[in-house]
Amino acid sequence: MKQAPRIGRAIERAVADREPTLPRSKPGTIRPDDKGAITRWVRERFRASDWSLDVPGVHPGSGLDYDALLDIFEEHGRDFRAETPALNRFVLAELQARFEELGRIPTVREFNESMGLAVLAWIVKRFAGTVRDVKLRRLTRAYAHRKRALGYGDRPIGTATGSLAHRVAEFGRVTVRKA
Repeated sequence: MKQAPRIGRAIERAVADREPTLPRSKPGTIRPDDKGAITRWVRERFRASDWSLDVPGVHPGSGLDYDALLDIFEEHGRDFRAETPALNRFVLAELQARFEELGRIPTVREFNESMGLAVLAWIVKRFAGTVRDVKLRRLTRAYAHRKRALGYGDRPIGTATGSLAHRVAEFGRVTVRKA
């Protein structure tokens, strides 16, 4: 019974469904003469931005709020919120492609929303096990055995029941602010 890939795809689809459609023309925005201006603006804004992940709610299995659960994962060597060079390259590429296609320099709000969703998509891919940019500490033998006995042995680290991963995909919010 291979459920892990199916769960991973469902989690990734949940984030993809949240993508906003940006209008091609918007009053007060700048249409540059060359696409290089868009790329430069996006790069400068990206380098000057910082982000944080907030996940509302309480985990049904542990009774902890989801943010506290992510903190525990981080303490145990499984930092799903880590900012890595791979995450930065992915997010910057997504932003550049999105806004070059748009043909105008985005508003700060559009930039922040798009960057937040790109970061969230990468974090969800970590839960699904489709990207491996963060070295996750192995499970202890006892926990791995218990997880296997409960029928969750085929799922990636951090996704025994999938509750946290689904919550991050459905309700996770990445707040982007100027660094």
